[in-house]
Amino acid sequence: MIVGTTFGMYVPALVPEEWRVPGDPRIVQVRTRRAVDLDRLRERYMPDTLGPTVVLDKPSDFQYRAYCTPEAWGAALAAIALDMDYINEKTPVLDREHDDRLYHLYERIWWATLDAFPHGSMYDRPRGREAHRQAQAPATQTPGKRGNRRGKRGSARLYDPLGVWDQTAEIEAEMDAERDRQVRALIREVDAW
Repeated sequence: MIVGTTFGMYVPALVPEEWRVPGDPRIVQVRTRRAVDLDRLRERYMPDTLGPTVVLDKPSDFQYRAYCTPEAWGAALAAIALDMDYINEKTPVLDREHDDRLYHLYERIWWATLDAFPHGSMYDRPRGREAHRQAQAPATQTPGKRGNRRGKRGSARLYDPLGVWDQTAEIEAEMDAERDRQVRALIREVDAW
């Protein structure tokens, strides 16, 4: 589970069995990459139920953690959901928290989900072979959103403001080019007979 709120991003998980303290009911570790996110969660929703922030002394994927019971975590999630008062999840991040980094993280997540699930959005854009075919069209298209290609004729590069180039279209374009070379070679052999 990944929980993105207007004041922080959290990746909760159960404490592994071998690390649990016998008799301690706090078996949920709320993990973050910023201590401020845990401070905000504790201040707003878990003042008495979220333990102190622990900074791991060895490198980890989530350096900051705090522990609580599953019931406390569930109650906090319910309260966060009931306090929702916005129609766009990113706007309050800037307006209330003035948190540019969190806002840009959510923008990147938005683009990543569009890239992963393009057909579930009004921003549907071509991928794979379809993108390659569009890239072979005359270079008179205007670059921009919704999959209009950028660059010179023959490029299969999609509009990608994050700079995360999906290699799929490039690989499929190479496969198509190789298949076309093989077909032309077969045609030449047949013509030679």
